[in-house]
Amino acid sequence: MAAVAGLVLRLVWLQGVQGETLTNRARAQQRVTVKPFAPRRSIVDRRGVALALDRVTYTLYAHPKLFNKPKSVVAALVASILQEPVTEVAQKLERGRSGIRLHESLTEDQAQRIRRTALDGLELHERPGRVYPQDEMAAEVVGYVNLFDGQGKTGLEYSMGRLLARSVSPVTLERAPGGYALPRLGSLENDRLNQLTYLDDLQLKLTLDLRLQRAARAAVQAQMTASRAKKGAAIVLDVQTGAIRALVCEPNYNPNRYSEADVARFRNWVVSDLYEPGSTFKPLVMAMGLDSRVLSLDDTFDDNGSVQVGDRIIRNFNFARLGKLNLSKVIQTSSNVATVRIGLRLDPGVFYQYLQRLGFNQASGVDLPFETPGQIKDRQTFLASKIDRATTSFGQGVAITPLQLVRAIAALANGGKLVTPHIVDSLSTVEGQPYWQPAHPEPMPVFSAATTREVLKMMETVVSQGTGKRAQIPGYRIAGKTGTSQKQDERGGYRRGAVIASFVSIFPVENPRYVVMTIFDEPPGGSGGVVAAPAAKPILESIITLDGLPPQ
Repeated sequence: MAAVAGLVLRLVWLQGVQGETLTNRARAQQRVTVKPFAPRRSIVDRRGVALALDRVTYTLYAHPKLFNKPKSVVAALVASILQEPVTEVAQKLERGRSGIRLHESLTEDQAQRIRRTALDGLELHERPGRVYPQDEMAAEVVGYVNLFDGQGKTGLEYSMGRLLARSVSPVTLERAPGGYALPRLGSLENDRLNQLTYLDDLQLKLTLDLRLQRAARAAVQAQMTASRAKKGAAIVLDVQTGAIRALVCEPNYNPNRYSEADVARFRNWVVSDLYEPGSTFKPLVMAMGLDSRVLSLDDTFDDNGSVQVGDRIIRNFNFARLGKLNLSKVIQTSSNVATVRIGLRLDPGVFYQYLQRLGFNQASGVDLPFETPGQIKDRQTFLASKIDRATTSFGQGVAITPLQLVRAIAALANGGKLVTPHIVDSLSTVEGQPYWQPAHPEPMPVFSAATTREVLKMMETVVSQGTGKRAQIPGYRIAGKTGTSQKQDERGGYRRGAVIASFVSIFPVENPRYVVMTIFDEPPGGSGGVVAAPAAKPILESIITLDGLPPQ
C-alpha cells in the first residue's frame, strides 16, 4: 500500500506541480528558431550601374588523386577558364593530393565551363556570395565583404553595413518526427516565413559616376607609369553639394579576389593618410588675408628670394628671386616669401580661427570609414610661435588628408562655404526613387563670396600662365594651384628628395561645379606642375564630355 501511495503522490506531483514545466520543456525540444538568410542589398553608382551585389558563387577545389587526366592538362584547362597563368594553377596543384582550394568566387559561367570539362577530381562548392561586377574600378570606395563571416571589412561595405544588411525577423519552426524543421502552420512565424518570398528592392545608391571613375583611374595609372610614382590618387568633388563624383587610389585591388591582395592596398589613403599640402595651401592663406582685410587688391610684395623669421631663413623653391609681385603673381609664381609675409600680417588668433573653420583640426565627416582627423598646432603654441605661423602659411606644419584639402578648396569655388564630402546618395528603389537620404550639416560660411571670386581669378593665372599650364584645355577656363611638398621622416624632419606632387583645380571658372585633385607620392624628380597637372587634364576633359559643357 505504501508503494502505491508513493506512486500516486509522484503522479500528482508530476501532473499538478511540474506539469507546466515539463510541457514547456517538451515544446522547446520540438521547436527550433532560425533567422532566414536574406541577400545583402546591392550598391550602385549614380546612374544605377551595379558595383556590388549578392549572387550565388562557387569555390573550386581540386583533388589530384582523383584526376583522370595529367596535371598539366588539368592546369591548362582550368587556367583558361579562370583567366589565370597556367604556371600559377600548376603550382597550386602541387600542394597536396586532395582538398586544394584553387579559386574563390567563380561566376555561374565559369562554374558551367568547369562542369563541361568532365574532369574527375574537380569539385565546386556553391554558396551565396558578394560579387563586384566592376572588379577593381571602385574598390577603394565600395570595399569588400569577407567570404567567411559575411561582414564588410573596408569601404562602404564596412561603414554602411547596417544599411546594406536586410532586417529579417527570426522564425520558429516545428521539428518533424524525422528531425526536419517545418513551419508551424497558421502561426505568426509561418506568416513571417511566407513574407520572405518578398524582399525589398532597395539598393544603396552612390554619388559616384562610374564613367568619370574610369577616366580618373586611367589618368592616374598612366601618370604613375610615366612618373614612376609610388602611389597616385584623384578626387572629383561637386563644390555645391559635397558629392564625390570620383575617388581613385592606386595601386588598387580586385575585391572579388581580396584574399590575394597586399593588405596595404585596402587603405584608402586619400581619406586616412595625413600629409603637408605645401603650395596648394597658399590660395587659402590669400583668402584669409583678403577676407580679414589685412590685404587689399592693390598690395604688392618685394620678393628677393628669402625671408627671415626669428633665427630661420625661409626661401623660395629653387632659391628663385621673384621681384615685385602683385597678389595674382604671388599665387601664380607660388612665392613662399610673399605668402609668409601675408601669414604674418594676419592676427594670430584670426589665423587660427580660419584653420579651425576650414576643418583642419577635425575629420571632414565623409561617409567612408577610417578617416584620420587633420592636425594643426595647439592654439597656445600657434599663437606664441611666429615660425609656426610662417611655415603654416605655405603648407608646412599642418597635416591633413587630400580629401580634407579638396573640401577646403571647394569653399573657394562655391562662394565661401564649407560642405561635407559624401559618397552615399540614398537608399533607393531599383527605379531610382529615394526611400532614405542621409542628412548633412548645413554648409558653414568661411569666406565672403567677393573674396573667393578674387582668389579664383588669381588661381586661373596659374593654369593660363604659371605652373599649371599642362592642365590647359583650349576654350575652357580652369583655375588651379600646383604643390610640391616635402615628406617628413620619422624624426620630424624632411626626407631629402622625397616629395608629394599635387594639383588642385576648380572648373569651370565662370560657373564653378567641381574641384579636381590629382596627387602622386614620390615621383622621382617630379613636381606638381610636371606630374599632377597633366594627370588632371583627361579627367577635366571627361567632365566636359559627360556634362556637355560647350567651349567659351
